[in-house]
Amino acid sequence: MFSKRITVERSVDQIHNNLQNLLLQALEDFQGILVATTNLARHMDAAFDRRFLYKVEFNRPEKQVRLKVLRDVFPDVDDQWLEELDDRYELTGAQIHNLGKRLFLQQFGVKNALVSSE
Repeated sequence: MFSKRITVERSVDQIHNNLQNLLLQALEDFQGILVATTNLARHMDAAFDRRFLYKVEFNRPEKQVRLKVLRDVFPDVDDQWLEELDDRYELTGAQIHNLGKRLFLQQFGVKNALVSSE
């Protein structure tokens, strides 16, 4: 909803832009504190961007931090293998934790926790 407005080519485009206008007005009227997160800040519409008083950027963790998270999530895995994994993929903490959850579920035969054919 905070994305840049789009050129109206279809009625759904107009609806999207109208919803953005309604959300902008709601933000203007809102008296509380709004905390929002995104990994696509560069795609944010300038009108929304102006309404955020503070913007905090969280960068990917450095190698030593990633290795600590990998060791915490996978304590039984050899350090050399974890270092090779880290060298190949600079994962975020959330991505590492999601890998741990997925592997945990796979141990119990759950192939895809989001989609089930049964």
